Amino acid sequence: MKTEKIPFDLKRWQSGDFIKIVCGEQEITQIFYFDKAEDTSYPIMACVDGEIWSFTESGTLNKEAPNNVCDLFLIIGTKEYEDRFVNIYENPNGNLVCGAVYKTKEEATKIIKNTTSRISGSKYIKTINLKDLI
Repeated sequence: MKTEKIPFDLKRWQSGDFIKIVCGEQEITQIFYFDKAEDTSYPIMACVDGEIWSFTESGTLNKEAPNNVCDLFLIIGTKEYEDRFVNIYENPNGNLVCGAVYKTKEEATKIIKNTTSRISGSKYIKTINLKDLI
């Protein structure tokens, strides 16, 4: 999984769509959002190095000095997909159909003769990597 460090996003944090929260290089394991707190510009509280620090809704430690290394960041991940191959065929009605899914292109192409006979009257078109469709 590829990871990326992005500025803190309150909605994303609330949705749980992230791997972890960091302040500098330290992972934050305790964080609270006081959405009902009035008269505060710093409604987010987090435990950093055993101390309680306050942050703005955008994760800024000091709104007078944004883009600080001590601001909150989310570590997000993007899934990496493995190669998976399928053979594409054209059936007698002119419709495209696909065979089974294989881990390697070699496995997929090796089976072409047997698959053609099982997909009655179908003509082999090509082998594709499903990862290329994403």
